[in-house]
Amino acid sequence: MDSDIPASSNQLSPCLLYHKVTSKWEAGVTWTPPDQFKRLMSAFHFDGWKTINPDSIFQCTTEPVSEKGKKFLLCFDDGYECTYTDAYPILERFDYKPMIFIPSGFIGKNNDWDHHLLGRHFNHLNLEQLKVLIRAGWVIGSHTVTHRALTNLSDLEIKHELSESKKQLEALFNIQVDWVSFPFGRYNKRILEIAREIGYKGAVVHILRHNCVIDDFILWSGDGVYRWDSNKLIHRRLYRKPGYRLGKLFRVCVNWFSGCTLVWKRLFSS
Repeated sequence: MDSDIPASSNQLSPCLLYHKVTSKWEAGVTWTPPDQFKRLMSAFHFDGWKTINPDSIFQCTTEPVSEKGKKFLLCFDDGYECTYTDAYPILERFDYKPMIFIPSGFIGKNNDWDHHLLGRHFNHLNLEQLKVLIRAGWVIGSHTVTHRALTNLSDLEIKHELSESKKQLEALFNIQVDWVSFPFGRYNKRILEIAREIGYKGAVVHILRHNCVIDDFILWSGDGVYRWDSNKLIHRRLYRKPGYRLGKLFRVCVNWFSGCTLVWKRLFSS
């Protein structure tokens, strides 16, 4: 284990993981209305919270925890267009710079990889929108190429999904892609090994009790934000107040039910 990388949960900032910030109603649970999102970000800013660039942990790891101040990692999975149209203007007001995970094969396309309740589709960010976010200081991470559950794939397919997404994003935007988020929150030891071999430095993962480091590969626990989460509950999680872990059970259930998308796609793609 590299001594320059923080290995305990106390040394990594808390992480909030969003999917959609949109006023477009859907039957799913992975969306947050813009007004609610704005109120929460405003409250965080008022309380002195700042977003952290995930790459900074490789340079600033000797700073005592008590001197780090209120910092959190803000992430978005899936790279939806509403992140640009609805979340980005709000975050600019508070100088918040998130990390966003992009399925490279769906840039500028709708989310055909998902099961659409009531037939409602959502568009992914296009190239120009992503370039604007990068210029604004957002960090781009990989969400594979096709958003398939990696645990259902062969080693060869896993390597393709992880390596090609990294290569495509780096070539398109002339950036370095060091972080990955695994579709549907599915991963195992072999997937982590392959990601590390390909050159990723870490992953933001959904179901993890504590942040940890495995063979220099960082696993950063992301607290998913869902439709039922009030700002009060999210605030409690960020401050790690007593009882904040109770919401983890519901997020585990959501991650489990995301498997319904996988079953649906299998049934109707055959």
